Amino acid sequence: MYIKKSVLIICAVLVVLSTIIGTIMFVNPFGALNFTGLLKFNAGIAVLEHYYYEDVDKDSLVDGALLGVSQMVDDPYTVYMNQEEATSFLEDVESDEYTGVGLYISSGGDDEGITVVSPLLDSPAEKAGIKPGDKILMVDGVSVAGKNIDQVASEMKGPEGTEVTLTIQKKLTNETVEI
Repeated sequence: MYIKKSVLIICAVLVVLSTIIGTIMFVNPFGALNFTGLLKFNAGIAVLEHYYYEDVDKDSLVDGALLGVSQMVDDPYTVYMNQEEATSFLEDVESDEYTGVGLYISSGGDDEGITVVSPLLDSPAEKAGIKPGDKILMVDGVSVAGKNIDQVASEMKGPEGTEVTLTIQKKLTNETVEI
């Protein structure tokens, strides 16, 4: 049986195209047949790369986008960490030297502070009167505005007995206090 070269080339091109399209559909985070979100995301990055007055780092843009996505679900336990932050977090959690003030915290989705989810039972934070919903505005006199949750958490850690001063906005009274 004799097959023309042009038919083989067309079949090869179709196989390659279907493989590319299938792969894109499989890895598309917006859904297999939803290319609108993916195209919108890629267009946004392309505009920044082309028109922004300085060079932009694609990895930082993607990390920022994923951080924004994790904050939009409005769940204090859902956070995005890049590889460096995740590695540091796991080292801290698994370390015997880890000592903090005893708080579960979340980023409030704004630049005004970090929200207290809850203090740990019998922790220094609980004993100091920190309550769920309070906002941490400063750590040792330095504003937490614009910092991610892991940066703020690491600023509240140290060897056992280390003192740290937190500026807290109380949820119930809106009063700002130093603890």
